[in-house]
This record gives sequence, structure tokens and C-alpha cells, in this order.
Amino acid sequence: MRRRYKPEDALHIAVAEYLAIALPTGWVWSTVDMGGKRTKTEAGLLKAKGARPGFPDIVIFGPPAVEPVVFIELKAKAGRLGSEQEQFAHDVKSLGLRWYCCRSVDDVAFALHQAGVPLRAKVAA
Repeated sequence: MRRRYKPEDALHIAVAEYLAIALPTGWVWSTVDMGGKRTKTEAGLLKAKGARPGFPDIVIFGPPAVEPVVFIELKAKAGRLGSEQEQFAHDVKSLGLRWYCCRSVDDVAFALHQAGVPLRAKVAA
């Protein structure tokens, strides 16, 4: 089965390229691609493995002296948060962690600045 290109895919790729050069040494991040249409078998396997509905697209880990965890949900310009995504954001924020919904690389750069992530100097979003 061929996967269709989602509107958020281009944003996701641009953000990945940005994070690869903008995050300082020692910071770790990964994308978590659980969204989109899945076959019943794929969806069942993800659920059995513990995939949580609403988990954000990107997770960033830093040293404890700075904000140690940042969650980023990427949305296309017209994209809307689902109820599970809103619930996850609420749960994470209630723990005192950072969660952001971003629609551009500039939004990601701003969110990281707000979270206190010391970005490398002179990296344009």
C-alpha cells in the first residue's frame, strides 16, 4: 500500500532539518510518526505496543538544568488538533512540561526560545 503525502509532511521535513542544525550539542530529539491513515493491522499493532493517541510529532530532551523535555505537535496551516491531542497537551502541561502546537519552522524556533532551549547562534528558521 502506497502512503499518500500529507500536507504536514513538508513541514515535518523542514522542522527536522532545522532541529538538526539548531539544537545545541547534547540535546536529543526524535520524531514520532503515529498519525495518518493506517491499516487495521498497523493500527492494532501500534496500540498493542502502547502507542498513545494524541502523542505529539516531536519530542526534544535536554539537560535537567534547562527545560528537560519539550513536546511539539506540528499542524498544517488549516490543520486542527484532535480531542486526543488536546487531552495529551493538557496532561503534559499539568505535569509542568512544555507542549507547543507549531505551524511553521518559525513557530518551532519561537517555541524553543520560549522553552529556554539555547539554540545555536545565527541559525535562521
